[in-house]
Amino acid sequence: MVWWEAVLSPALQVLFGKLASGDVLNIVKVWNVNELLLDKLKISYFINTAVLDDAEEKQYLNPAVETWIDMLRDAVFEAEDTLDELATEALRCKLEPDSQKYSQQVRSSWNFIAMKSRIEELITRLEYIAKQKNILGLESNKKSCYGKMCRGPSTPLILVSYVYGRYTEKEELIKLLVSDCDDTNRHRVAPFFVIPVIPVMIHIH
Repeated sequence: MVWWEAVLSPALQVLFGKLASGDVLNIVKVWNVNELLLDKLKISYFINTAVLDDAEEKQYLNPAVETWIDMLRDAVFEAEDTLDELATEALRCKLEPDSQKYSQQVRSSWNFIAMKSRIEELITRLEYIAKQKNILGLESNKKSCYGKMCRGPSTPLILVSYVYGRYTEKEELIKLLVSDCDDTNRHRVAPFFVIPVIPVMIHIH
């Protein structure tokens, strides 16, 4: 598991969970904040996290990519802190004795204009980060064997090869490997063969 799966993924779940909170959405409506801002925040996040696998690999070869990852991580944590404040204020207003004055409580108790500006600033940061990913050549859904063992094809293949060793043993070995049983013996138990173990060098190309 790469670092962003351990750190950013849980943060993302919490962040979007707060975005979907009814109490938070109520505050957004009271403040006349366009809900498209929240959708834009989500989209901006997904655009950037789509290339994190590629960035995780390239950061070791390009320090600029490592800086890009740090910028994205900071932006995500800032977004989470902002939504934390939204959720906390929503809960505080909900627990006030006079629920009929919910709207007035929200408007008078908090600077909703400043919060709207913070959300817009976050979107601007994420959009800037998205532009940088294009400059750095980061790609989404990139499959690579960097730092891993590449798995070969699972389908058995017959390769053209040359076997160097005793000619007789070579012929017996090839017969056992490639010959088919005839129809009359197809359901019978195959006979047991003992093949002498000899040094064999196989050259495949």
